[in-house]
This record gives sequence, C-alpha cells and structure tokens, in this order.
Amino acid sequence: MRDIVTRLKEGLSTATEVARRKATETKNKIDRRLNQDLFEAVIAGSVLIMNTGTVEKDAKDRANEEHKLLISLAEKGITNFFTQEEITQTLSKYLSVYETGGFLAGYGYCVAAVAQLKKEADIRLLIRFMYDVSAADGFSDPAERQAIVDVAGFLGFAGYTAVEPELTGYLPFKASDTPRRAQAPMPEPPSAPPRLQGSAAETDASPKPPESNKDDGIPDWMR
Repeated sequence: MRDIVTRLKEGLSTATEVARRKATETKNKIDRRLNQDLFEAVIAGSVLIMNTGTVEKDAKDRANEEHKLLISLAEKGITNFFTQEEITQTLSKYLSVYETGGFLAGYGYCVAAVAQLKKEADIRLLIRFMYDVSAADGFSDPAERQAIVDVAGFLGFAGYTAVEPELTGYLPFKASDTPRRAQAPMPEPPSAPPRLQGSAAETDASPKPPESNKDDGIPDWMR
C-alpha cells in the first residue's frame, strides 16, 4: 500500500512539474509575441541615441553605451524572452543601417520601429532605456536628450513637454518645438501735426513764380 501511495505521489509531482513547465513555456511565447514590438523599439531607440550627439563619439563611448544597454535589458527582464544571439543580431541590424546608409537612413529606420509602440507604459519604458544609454558615458548629451523628447512627442506621449524627473532622474529641459518669443510691435512713426485753420488760404495767397509763355520764345528777362 505504501509503495502505491509513493508511486502516485511521484507521478503527481512529475505531472505537476510538466504542466507547470508547459504553462511557463506558453506564457513565455505569449509574452514574447506581445513584447516583440517593444523589444524592437527599445533596440532601435537605443541605437538612435548611440548615433546622436553634438560631438563625434569614439569607440570607448559606443562600447559604454552598448554595455549599458545590455545591462538594462537584463535588469528589465527582456533577456527572459529573447536570447543573447537575438539581442546582438537585432542590435547589429539597426547599427548596420547607420554604417551603410548614413545618418538619415538609420534615423528613419529606427523611428519606424519606435512608431510601433502604442501603450503609454511601453513608451515610458522606451524613454527609460534611451536615457540609460544616453548617460552611459557619464554625460547626457543635450542632442541626445533632445532626440528623446522628439521621439516622445512623435509618439504622442500625453503632456510630454518636458521630461518627468521622477521618470528619468534628470532635471526637465525644454522641448524640441520651443515657442518663439513674441516680439514687441514696432512703434508707429509720429503723425504730422494738425494744420491750423487758414493755412490753406495762406498757402494759396503765397506768391507764385511767373509762368513763362512757351509760345513766343521771348526770355523772361526781356519782358
């Protein structure tokens, strides 16, 4: 009797473990499918930051940013759904467009991937990743910060006119579309003083030069 109970317990434990493993695999597949756009957008947004700056970045700066991106991916749990090979291949895919097609081609390619995000929570996570990469070298370049604001505005992030300190850890800064200062209107030139009454009559009464007779041809001094 004891052997039967033991065997049933072992069988139940094995069945439970198999069911739990299959449920986890199914959940991972669903999460992977739901997170595919977010994964692509995070990689694309980070690559966009890597190729943005007021000064040209050297190999050390790029290595720091790539390392920070990989750490952030692991900390946010994205490595639970995507393998290291998939991450490096996707990263290489976006970087290669910048290298072969130039800045505009790479920028457009990255923005097209970022545009797939619709949820506010996903946009917040994207911004967090982009800021982490921006500050990987110890200095958040103003051009990089401006690119993040542009991306957030492009995605229609609600009320996103300045970066939220509680979200990013950075102080707010101006948005890309800065309203121009309205210039004060130019003062109008002073109007001429009003003419006194009778001035027109005085003007009419003023002596006029004699009109010359153009028909006889005689000079005025001979008249």
